[in-house]
Amino acid sequence: MAWAYLDDHFDEHPKVLAARDIHRDAPWLFTAGLCFARRQACGGLIPTAQLPRLITHYTPKAAQALIDVGLWDETPVGIQIHDYKEWNHLGEAKSASARNAAQVRWSRERDAKAHA
Repeated sequence: MAWAYLDDHFDEHPKVLAARDIHRDAPWLFTAGLCFARRQACGGLIPTAQLPRLITHYTPKAAQALIDVGLWDETPVGIQIHDYKEWNHLGEAKSASARNAAQVRWSRERDAKAHA
């Protein structure tokens, strides 16, 4: 199972508030897009055909609000979540990070047993 990472101050971010002022469903659309991107492991790229499937009451105005405030970037094939790769580690990076953390933990346990 993949996890979508969302800052716990997301609802207070100036871009989110501005997008919400343009269209009330824009924050929900962003969240659904983020979940789609993680689930599909697409690097934050949401195909144009997928946009109306993200939320029940999709409107192009909500998507445009996210573009206008800089949360989404338009591409020739769809939408790129702005700075997606900076904030959402790809599976390989996450796996490597988990392996490194496990190795550190195992080394500490082994050292603790050796000194006991």
